[in-house]
Amino acid sequence: MDESPNSAKVPSIPDVLARAAIQASPRLAGSLSVVYDGLRQRWVARGQEVVSEVDSRSTPDLLSQRLAESEELDAAVLTAVEAGASSGVGAKRRLLGR
Repeated sequence: MDESPNSAKVPSIPDVLARAAIQASPRLAGSLSVVYDGLRQRWVARGQEVVSEVDSRSTPDLLSQRLAESEELDAAVLTAVEAGASSGVGAKRRLLGR
């Protein structure tokens, strides 16, 4: 979990490369871009469900403190968010956030 306020706006390297590959195909750029953007937005929304569950169970200050104190917890939370973002099962996403 990146704590910077603009972290959701900063694209990852794979995101940048995928967008470049889509734009390189002039015949499919429009439709592929729509599909890619939609899938990416769904992935982000599913990961946000995990984060929302975590937020509902802790204060931001306590969570920040605990993540800073434990690399293992920090890695576990990141893994849970990534797993939730990849899951199509809402109950699993909520459980991962707990």
